Amino acid sequence: MGHSHKSGVRMMVTFKRDRFLKVLSIATCAALLSSNSSAELFTAHHGMYEAGKAEAQNMFFYEQNGKQYLYSAWGVVPIEVNDKGEFRAIDPNIPLTGSFYHKKDQQYQAGRFQYSQFTSSFGRADKSSIEPDVALLFDDYWWNSLSDVNNCDYKEWQVDTHSRYNREVIDSLIAASKKTNSKYANTDSLLIAKDGKLVVEEYFGGWRPEFPHTIQSISKSLTSLATGAAIKQQLIGGYQAKIADLMPSYSQFLQDEKSQLTLHHFLSMGAGLNWDEWSIPYENPNNVRAIEMASHDPVKFILDRDVAVQPGTKFQYNGGLVTVVGEIIARQSGKKNLADYWQSSPINALCFQNAYMSMQTGGVSNAAGGVYMRPRDMLKVGQFVAQDGVWQQERILPEGWIERSTEKFLHTNDTDVSYGYYWWLSDAKVNGKTYSVTYGLGIGGQVVAVVDELNLVVARTAWQMAGPTPYQEMMQDYIIPAFTSVK
Repeated sequence: MGHSHKSGVRMMVTFKRDRFLKVLSIATCAALLSSNSSAELFTAHHGMYEAGKAEAQNMFFYEQNGKQYLYSAWGVVPIEVNDKGEFRAIDPNIPLTGSFYHKKDQQYQAGRFQYSQFTSSFGRADKSSIEPDVALLFDDYWWNSLSDVNNCDYKEWQVDTHSRYNREVIDSLIAASKKTNSKYANTDSLLIAKDGKLVVEEYFGGWRPEFPHTIQSISKSLTSLATGAAIKQQLIGGYQAKIADLMPSYSQFLQDEKSQLTLHHFLSMGAGLNWDEWSIPYENPNNVRAIEMASHDPVKFILDRDVAVQPGTKFQYNGGLVTVVGEIIARQSGKKNLADYWQSSPINALCFQNAYMSMQTGGVSNAAGGVYMRPRDMLKVGQFVAQDGVWQQERILPEGWIERSTEKFLHTNDTDVSYGYYWWLSDAKVNGKTYSVTYGLGIGGQVVAVVDELNLVVARTAWQMAGPTPYQEMMQDYIIPAFTSVK
């Protein structure tokens, strides 16, 4: 599948050098494998712990199905804990070890860990609770909440236990998701909504419904939605607005042919700037996107690039364009950054729980890859698209915005895959019939998929860096057949 598995920007790309020291870096997530440890239960270490160093993550230790896990902002790691309170990551590729100490009232109160060469102490956060405090886990200057829950009407998904679909087909996808040698290996969650109701909800490898998961470049799709909301509020004139008019303080970098660049060019990955973020790995500091994320003025860095091809003629994946769009929305709305706009604008009506967007070095939102959210909220994003930008009977996006956002403007590097406004577009052929599918995609296996014709929405999270994400196969071989083969 060519390059679409790279449709994401790794969270940990040098937006702050010491973020690489974060206890469970994104590399740790590369092995979210189920534990094979015995079911012997050790509960004295369960609960929330605060790290002793600012550059370390707060952590939650817990047990699920007789296995021990550690969750932090960088994901779930299966661990082993012995009767002396010593622990280690089960996956030998994760250099994590540690020990608990100072037991009081059958609970450890403190501990130390080592991750590679980095060490830190930690202490129990709440003496009475063994439940996760997600806000504490994301209590860091670099995380901005994507929801103001005090100003939105929170509704949980309605579950439909009577929906008719081929359960055997879905069960076979779930089985493949649990296999370590499958193309669906290292799946963390799979959720499906039909006719606006939740019909499938599965979590794997220690993941729990309340845990936010990195969505990587599906963050771009959220930025597309936010652009529509800002246009509806008349903060931005429309997709034909010139970047030079929207960012007048950067006009010196938008001269000559660049003066004609529009929001459409930026949203469709068709700006034509000299930019290649796929040829070298994101973790390489010479990657252009890594340089941009480390820049104190990323907008200048991006807009200062030369034009390589005529704008509007060629798809060129460019996370920097999304950074600029996020900043346009922030500046036109008078907000600190894109996350600040999201939670204070009408789009806050989606009322996410435990959703966060990280910042880059320059204080701008990482609009291209920095969002963490629950899979249930990823499903909301898909449902919002399926409902044409209407939420709880209120139109949040302009009429026609979703239709335009999901137009096939440019062909991508992948056969039969086109690009809209930060959405990937491809047809699925099932039993001689063709279904249009809209995808939000993120590196490592993150997927939001919308099939309008079937009123079907899918959310999937994973951390599988070996090979491309089988997003088209998942829809064409399993999910669409399961919902069309039952009369």
